[in-house]
Amino acid sequence: MAAEWQKFKQNLKEKRTGPKKNQTGKNRKPSEDFIIVQRLSQDVSGKAQKYRRIGAREFVPFDNENEKTIETIREACSRHFGTSSGLICDVLAGEQGPSCSSLKQLPDMKVIHVRFMDSTSNTTTNTCTRPCLNSTTSKYPYQDNSELIFSNMPKKIRKVVSFCDDSNTNSFHRVHTDSTTTTSRPTPTFIPKSLSVIDMIKLGKVVQKSDTCTTIQLWRFNINSMTWIQYPQTTNFVTDSKLLGEGGFRRAYIARPTPASSSLIGPSDTKTWVLKEYLENSVDIITQTNQTIEQHTKKIVQMHNLAKNFAEKLLLLLRSNGNLLRYGEVMVYNNILMGKKMESGEYVTVEEFIDGKFQKYINNDGNVNAALLDTEECLKAESYVHFTYQQSQKNLMVVDIQWCGLKLCDPEVASKQVQDDSGEFLFTTGNLSYSAFENFTINHKCKIYCEMLDLTNLAV
Repeated sequence: MAAEWQKFKQNLKEKRTGPKKNQTGKNRKPSEDFIIVQRLSQDVSGKAQKYRRIGAREFVPFDNENEKTIETIREACSRHFGTSSGLICDVLAGEQGPSCSSLKQLPDMKVIHVRFMDSTSNTTTNTCTRPCLNSTTSKYPYQDNSELIFSNMPKKIRKVVSFCDDSNTNSFHRVHTDSTTTTSRPTPTFIPKSLSVIDMIKLGKVVQKSDTCTTIQLWRFNINSMTWIQYPQTTNFVTDSKLLGEGGFRRAYIARPTPASSSLIGPSDTKTWVLKEYLENSVDIITQTNQTIEQHTKKIVQMHNLAKNFAEKLLLLLRSNGNLLRYGEVMVYNNILMGKKMESGEYVTVEEFIDGKFQKYINNDGNVNAALLDTEECLKAESYVHFTYQQSQKNLMVVDIQWCGLKLCDPEVASKQVQDDSGEFLFTTGNLSYSAFENFTINHKCKIYCEMLDLTNLAV
């Protein structure tokens, strides 16, 4: 009887402490082709000083041939979330930090917490701000009679006695406070707004409501994985009521993210963005092409990323063939996101603001601005369009080239095929297809910038 009882107890122990089994009865093996990641905000907030969660947990693809290290986790998360080049990935031990520099500092690998922060930021979470002893301090720092004096102090005073390391004398000085004080207040992190004299005087009058605060859900497109980020970032923007500009399809307003939201969408130096909304008549035109406004807005962002990718490939080619110095400055496209207003459900785009006067060099119909025909900027614009045409094996070309200081925005794509086999229109309603192809290929004459890019002459 005693032996059976011992066997019963042993079985219970093995059931409690033995290896876990899944429904098939085999030992569960952790999957190594992905990691579970919870994205957090850049800065802590609230009384608990926690990092806010951004969206739900996500499966992040991880190459199982790579060793799991902090660096490989950062690289996988940066690829998956498609963050801006000015942001770096920081792996945290939890929602209250601190930053981790090795896997040993992670509590476990079930859920990995990361945040994306500006590469120029001095923000750290593992820096101790309390007085501490240096590495040469002995285990028992009280080498004189002060230890006995301290132990005989009243309890209230002992709670507020602090120690600081004197590097000159290697002694510790006690800072005595009033016996009625029991806690010390933390240094406030709030920084008062810097007001100009004009703003100060304005406060003497009733401030009229001129700007509106808009909550927008933002989606990024990752051209590397050819996917849209599944979970949007909710961001608050203060939008100017004054119209920035209006085109044939959309109107634009200046928009600035609130301080709590600015770190979520881009580098800290990007403080101003442009919010673009559809005009009423353009909505009707889009729906006539059997597209929803959401689909059309996604195509705008995808098309913009395609144009940006072409510009980056052009730069790479100039570096590899040694012509970058001769070519000079290379055009770049700004960043763009798709947005949806929380209140109205209206789809918009949010783009980095480019300050200055814009000049259009090539229209979306492929015609070049005759007034700027032989300028350096126009010749570079033509070489870029020619480059996109040759890189796509003559299937499409990026047109509607307009920029300010070699910073471009609002591209259009003309494609050889207007619709796919299912009847869906390719790219956007600005796709003029053969008209743009014909106008550009007939009128374009290759010059020095096309030669630097090793482009084939378009002469028929």
